[in-house]
Amino acid sequence: MKTAILIAFTLSYEGRSRGEISRFYRELYGYRSHSHFGRYISRKAGFLDGIKNIRYTKGIFMIRKEDQGRVVAYLKSRGATVSKWEVLTGKEEQKQLMP
Repeated sequence: MKTAILIAFTLSYEGRSRGEISRFYRELYGYRSHSHFGRYISRKAGFLDGIKNIRYTKGIFMIRKEDQGRVVAYLKSRGATVSKWEVLTGKEEQKQLMP
């Protein structure tokens, strides 16, 4: 069995505006953009779109071991508190995380 990294992060809301928090999550996960009164919809890519990951819930996701340094550095540079664990993956997770 292969291993992967499970990451859980929290973002302190103290001293941050709603706009700052929203911007953080949009930059991390990406978002849908609407234009011309909702007629056209496009998706803006986020940081995690460039990395193989499995998102479980807001703030918890699994990544490949090779991407650990890049992701943790990104989250910490934006003020998030990061916890990480090395976990054994099942067959389904291995398929989703393969390059």
